[in-house]
Amino acid sequence: MEKSIWGGSITRRDLLRSITLFQSLTRVPEPPNYDVPALEIESTYRLSISREKKITSNLAFLAATSDDNLNVMAVCVEEHPTKAGITIRVAANSGELSEVVSGFEKVARILEESAMRGSSELEDRKSLLRQVIKLDFERILSRLRSRHIKKWTRKTIGKTPLITQLSNIIRENSLSTRLSQTQQHRARALHSLFIRLEGIDDIRADKREAEVLLVEIVRAAYDFTQDLDFNSVFKNLPLNPSLVRHLSEALPKLGLYASAVFELISLARKESWQLFQNVMVQPWEIENYHRRLSRISEGGRKVHAEVQLLFFYELHPNVPRPRFICSSKQACYLCNLFFRMHGIFHNLQTHGKLYDTWILPDWLNIPPERSNDLAVIVNQFKIVLDSNIKDGLKFGFPYYPDPKETLLLTDGHFCQNSPPAEEGKSDEVQSQGAEISARVCETSPTALSTCRLPNACVETMAPLASKNISLVSVKQNDLPYSQIVTMATPSLHIQICKLFVAIEFAEALSGHLYITKRGEWKPSKSVRVIDVDEIPTTSEMEVNCFQESNEVQILLQSQGADIIYIKFVWEGPH
Repeated sequence: MEKSIWGGSITRRDLLRSITLFQSLTRVPEPPNYDVPALEIESTYRLSISREKKITSNLAFLAATSDDNLNVMAVCVEEHPTKAGITIRVAANSGELSEVVSGFEKVARILEESAMRGSSELEDRKSLLRQVIKLDFERILSRLRSRHIKKWTRKTIGKTPLITQLSNIIRENSLSTRLSQTQQHRARALHSLFIRLEGIDDIRADKREAEVLLVEIVRAAYDFTQDLDFNSVFKNLPLNPSLVRHLSEALPKLGLYASAVFELISLARKESWQLFQNVMVQPWEIENYHRRLSRISEGGRKVHAEVQLLFFYELHPNVPRPRFICSSKQACYLCNLFFRMHGIFHNLQTHGKLYDTWILPDWLNIPPERSNDLAVIVNQFKIVLDSNIKDGLKFGFPYYPDPKETLLLTDGHFCQNSPPAEEGKSDEVQSQGAEISARVCETSPTALSTCRLPNACVETMAPLASKNISLVSVKQNDLPYSQIVTMATPSLHIQICKLFVAIEFAEALSGHLYITKRGEWKPSKSVRVIDVDEIPTTSEMEVNCFQESNEVQILLQSQGADIIYIKFVWEGPH
């Protein structure tokens, strides 16, 4: 028998089935959200909420040293009980932590020196920016689309360099009239610096010169994008909208390396400087992480970096807790949902996308005083997932486009949600989403059905428990499938290639469920043969059992060919 998660009623298999099913139905369950919940100011913290957010988010941005989408870092900042120091704690989805930790330790030394004000703020900024360039050297080259990129990706290969794109647009579209004299000068300086960078023969042999140039390029990008309204500059120009969006996002992001440095130095030198006189950097990796995951699945499952940090504090309840945990990318849907259920820490942003490779580290030996709470949290987490699945199957899933997942910061401030829709436009947006959803439903080869047990068989049925939803998800490689089922309101979800069938039992006692592939069943006179093309996509199809029978048998076919055979036999006298 599979062990439940932290002694609760949910097993790992239960949770993964719900996650896999949800992801098969919708890839983006909710839109991106950049709102941070309002928190009460606690006197036990020396750092204000806004400053903790700024430090955490800036460090998370700087921790993204790689272009690898799978190598995501998470950072949090905890105050020492003495109020005379902080610990920067770091975790990673995958890959080595040593490079980032080593770089952050050098960052920590500079912040400590700045807190003591041994040098001017300008000198401290220069020193920290040089260190940041060393840490993020390869990532910045990639952002520039420099010819010196170490590892080309689909985002960079064959693409025009960022600063070259800007220079071409200014020259070809006579943007001089839309830019001030200062902005024109900064754009020319930026282009000149980039030409010098590209002119280096072997950038890694001459890395010192390259780092000096990158410091100047990052600072020039920061200067150029200050007070520049990209919308008005590019307005009504015959340009590809995707190019305009790219420049409007990529250039300010290049300048963020400078603004992150300026903010960190400024915070270290303010009245909270005592916290920065002792800055520690601690990596954390879950025990037996890779060995455990290799046993669980070959599907590349990961404990996301921010979840790893959350569980560090579960394992070490006496360590002071931060208020924010931030990753180098926006939090995924499941991380954000679990953080909400957990209720102690806060993500800064979520892109709303769901990954079925997401997993909890349920093998960790959580302290007994926290096991019960975590079991309840996992149960509530699954209830929300299953409820969203049921609502989506009943009313349709909203459509949200594939989001950008990078951490969104603008000059050290958090992006806010889009402004409210103008009066009269909200309904228009909703109706457009409904039309899209309906159109997909009508043309999709996927079929949805609901099979209900007949009223003649309800006398011995268990009462409904609508809040206790339990889902069974079955895919083709799970067949033949056989399982004892005990549920108050069971739902069965079957996915075979492009066919998706949802079968809901309105009232059912415990019984036995059988599902087999075509050719692996013996015909029965009581079987109900259903052509999937006849199953309605927007209403229910009722399947009745035969008189005095305690089973329902269904054979699904498509154009005369058998697909799967389903039989449910319930217990009790009939």
